Amino acid sequence: MRRSDGEAIHLTLPCGPAAPRLAREALRDVLRNRREDAADATLVASELVTNAVRHSACVPGETITLDARVIGDCVRIAVHDPGRSAEDPHVRGEAPTAGGGLGLRLVEQLARRWGWEQPDGRLVWAELVM
Repeated sequence: MRRSDGEAIHLTLPCGPAAPRLAREALRDVLRNRREDAADATLVASELVTNAVRHSACVPGETITLDARVIGDCVRIAVHDPGRSAEDPHVRGEAPTAGGGLGLRLVEQLARRWGWEQPDGRLVWAELVM
């Protein structure tokens, strides 16, 4: 399911390998009308969705959601997943490897701020200045 009003998007994605690509495409469509360069925001959305797919312990048939909203000169991106991971979201202290470890490090570098909450499941969010 996808809802968009030109400045915001709510997207329900199957929790699987196609989710990051679908998130990037949808966010580009929303931000194209607002800004020419949405590369940082689409990268952050892709990383948050990728982490949700990899670490939420979701099973086939479950979904994750992406919400993004432009507020003034900022875009707020939030990804909600089932939240069954035993680990809280964090930037890895060790050096990234070919197998992972760059996701939240990139989010931390690109976002003005980021964080997570554990309502029903887990919600990881980031705010970027555009």
